[in-house]
Amino acid sequence: MARILAAHLTALAWSRAAFSDGSNSAIKMAMIAVQDWIDRERLHTRLVMQVHDELILEVPDDELARVRIELAQHMTQVTQLRVPLCVEVGVGANWDDAH
Repeated sequence: MARILAAHLTALAWSRAAFSDGSNSAIKMAMIAVQDWIDRERLHTRLVMQVHDELILEVPDDELARVRIELAQHMTQVTQLRVPLCVEVGVGANWDDAH
Protein backbone atom coordinates (compact mmCIF):
# COMPACT_ATOMS: atom_id res chain seq x y z
CA MET A 1 0.00 0.00 0.00
CA ALA A 2 1.25 3.47 -0.85
CA ARG A 3 0.88 6.53 1.36
CA ILE A 4 0.65 10.18 0.40
CA LEU A 5 3.43 12.30 1.83
CA ALA A 6 3.14 16.09 1.90
CA ALA A 7 6.35 18.06 2.45
CA HIS A 8 5.89 21.74 3.21
CA LEU A 9 8.95 23.98 2.69
CA THR A 10 9.15 27.14 4.81
CA ALA A 11 11.73 29.51 6.20
CA LEU A 12 12.34 29.71 9.94
CA ALA A 13 11.75 33.37 10.72
CA TRP A 14 9.37 35.61 12.58
CA SER A 15 8.04 36.71 9.22
CA ARG A 16 7.70 34.89 5.94
CA ALA A 17 8.81 38.07 4.15
CA ALA A 18 12.42 36.88 3.95
CA PHE A 19 11.26 33.71 2.22
CA SER A 20 8.45 34.95 -0.01
CA ASP A 21 10.70 36.24 -2.80
CA GLY A 22 12.71 33.03 -2.95
CA SER A 23 9.92 30.55 -2.29
CA ASN A 24 9.05 30.01 -5.95
CA SER A 25 12.59 29.19 -6.98
CA ALA A 26 13.33 27.28 -3.75
CA ILE A 27 10.41 24.88 -4.21
CA LYS A 28 11.28 24.40 -7.88
CA MET A 29 14.90 23.62 -7.00
CA ALA A 30 13.66 21.27 -4.27
CA MET A 31 11.40 19.49 -6.75
CA ILE A 32 14.32 18.92 -9.14
CA ALA A 33 16.62 17.77 -6.32
CA VAL A 34 14.01 15.35 -4.97
CA GLN A 35 13.31 13.84 -8.41
CA ASP A 36 17.05 13.46 -9.07
CA TRP A 37 17.41 11.67 -5.70
CA ILE A 38 14.43 9.37 -6.42
CA ASP A 39 15.91 8.47 -9.82
CA ARG A 40 19.47 8.04 -8.55
CA GLU A 41 18.37 5.77 -5.69
CA ARG A 42 15.90 3.91 -7.95
CA LEU A 43 13.10 4.38 -5.45
CA HIS A 44 9.52 3.44 -6.27
CA THR A 45 8.37 6.71 -4.69
CA ARG A 46 6.63 9.04 -7.14
CA LEU A 47 6.69 12.83 -7.05
CA VAL A 48 3.04 13.50 -7.85
CA MET A 49 2.76 17.29 -7.86
CA GLN A 50 3.76 20.63 -6.43
CA VAL A 51 1.19 22.85 -4.73
CA HIS A 52 2.51 26.29 -3.75
CA ASP A 53 5.40 25.56 -1.32
CA GLU A 54 4.58 21.88 -0.92
CA LEU A 55 5.64 18.70 -2.70
CA ILE A 56 3.21 15.78 -2.79
CA LEU A 57 4.65 12.28 -3.14
CA GLU A 58 3.20 8.78 -3.35
CA VAL A 59 5.42 6.54 -1.24
CA PRO A 60 5.31 2.74 -0.91
CA ASP A 61 5.12 1.56 2.70
CA ASP A 62 8.55 -0.10 2.52
CA GLU A 63 10.18 3.24 1.57
CA LEU A 64 8.18 5.47 3.90
CA ALA A 65 10.63 5.70 6.82
CA ARG A 66 13.58 6.44 4.55
CA VAL A 67 11.78 8.97 2.37
CA ARG A 68 10.30 10.76 5.36
CA ILE A 69 13.78 11.36 6.80
CA GLU A 70 15.84 11.96 3.66
CA LEU A 71 13.28 14.06 1.80
CA ALA A 72 13.63 16.93 4.25
CA GLN A 73 17.42 16.85 3.88
CA HIS A 74 17.23 17.10 0.09
CA MET A 75 14.68 19.91 0.21
CA THR A 76 16.54 22.07 2.73
CA GLN A 77 19.90 21.84 0.97
CA VAL A 78 18.80 23.37 -2.33
CA THR A 79 19.61 26.98 -1.48
CA GLN A 80 21.12 29.21 1.17
CA LEU A 81 18.95 31.95 2.62
CA ARG A 82 19.50 34.35 5.49
CA VAL A 83 17.15 32.19 7.56
CA PRO A 84 17.21 28.38 7.75
CA LEU A 85 14.80 26.35 5.62
CA CYS A 86 12.43 23.99 7.38
CA VAL A 87 10.45 21.06 5.99
CA GLU A 88 7.35 19.73 7.71
CA VAL A 89 6.42 16.24 6.52
CA GLY A 90 2.97 14.73 6.90
CA VAL A 91 1.80 11.26 5.93
CA GLY A 92 -1.71 9.97 5.27
CA ALA A 93 -3.93 7.93 3.01
CA ASN A 94 -4.68 11.08 1.00
CA TRP A 95 -3.51 14.69 0.72
CA ASP A 96 -5.98 15.94 3.33
CA ASP A 97 -4.86 13.31 5.87
CA ALA A 98 -1.22 14.16 5.22
CA HIS A 99 -1.75 17.64 6.67
